[in-house]
Amino acid sequence: LVYPSLLGWFVLPLCAWRTIPTYCSHHVDMELYFEKYTKGISYVLGTNFYWLLFKFPAQQWGTVNASMTQCFLDEHLPW
Repeated sequence: LVYPSLLGWFVLPLCAWRTIPTYCSHHVDMELYFEKYTKGISYVLGTNFYWLLFKFPAQQWGTVNASMTQCFLDEHLPW
């Protein structure tokens, strides 16, 4: 899966249940853009929805999580 993608909630749990390996590729640093371009409640809602819809499924059910750099990956998905 190429992230950010809403397919994570549908594809990743099924693949984990069927023991099919999954590769999640994170291409956009959404947290950086949220911080730069939103404020207040928009920032809080945006980061919370981002965690719930994108980061959580990748962390929970993704077999391999990859990104542009190792630093970004360590910062973005600390598990």
